[in-house]
Amino acid sequence: MDRRTFIRGAVIAASTPAAIGAVSTLGIGVLVNRYRAANAAWLATAGADGDVEAEGPEYEAAWSAVKDVVTHQCQTAEEVQEKIKAVLSDQWLCETAECGWDVEAGRLHRHFLRSLII
Repeated sequence: MDRRTFIRGAVIAASTPAAIGAVSTLGIGVLVNRYRAANAAWLATAGADGDVEAEGPEYEAAWSAVKDVVTHQCQTAEEVQEKIKAVLSDQWLCETAECGWDVEAGRLHRHFLRSLII
């Protein structure tokens, strides 16, 4: 099994209805790691020219993981710090936290801010 196949399998397993329903009970570290794996799987779909499409199961899993990180309700000061570091260190997470990137734009930004209140 090559690395790309392994990453895609991990993303699909993490995207099952049972796993998605459990997201709210996961810590921010787990969600950030899930996002990184999903994002890597999506980026691995790049064509020969290096372009990736904002569609398909890998993209949908990555976008779902972005929203999971951005909207996760922090429970401790340490989790707030970890979440802020993760968001500031990743362009997609940061842009989503700032402006949302879809019809949920304003709601995602407000939800991100509320999620930092412990």
